[in-house]
Amino acid sequence: MKCICHQGKGRAGRSSVTEETVDRVRETFTRKPRKSVRRTSRESKIPEPTVRKILRKRLQLYSYKLQLVQNLQPDDPSKRLAFCDDLLNRMETDQDLSKRVIFSDEATFFLIRKGQPAQYPDMGIPESSRSDRDGM
Repeated sequence: MKCICHQGKGRAGRSSVTEETVDRVRETFTRKPRKSVRRTSRESKIPEPTVRKILRKRLQLYSYKLQLVQNLQPDDPSKRLAFCDDLLNRMETDQDLSKRVIFSDEATFFLIRKGQPAQYPDMGIPESSRSDRDGM
């Protein structure tokens, strides 16, 4: 038995991508392989999700971002495990530790000049630890 929801209709939903559109995207990335998907979308007036789908499904190309990372050293896994064990032990003895530790994939650095007090954004840094960091 056939589904009645699409009877008498053509293909339901969005229109399919034409070969002309696929060729335009292919030519763009053949000429400039480092061009961004956003820029290609904006310049060619093709929606960004469509450009991404053409790249992945039709052209079988995948975007990536090169990231420089440090090399892993042989003792790194044991250091990571020791850090985790230490942190778990500290959390067992100090129930509020997790409220004072911030885990992030970004780093924030403060510029501290000798003879000048450091100016911290309101990040909950206690006054007592501020003076330690200022070298005063």
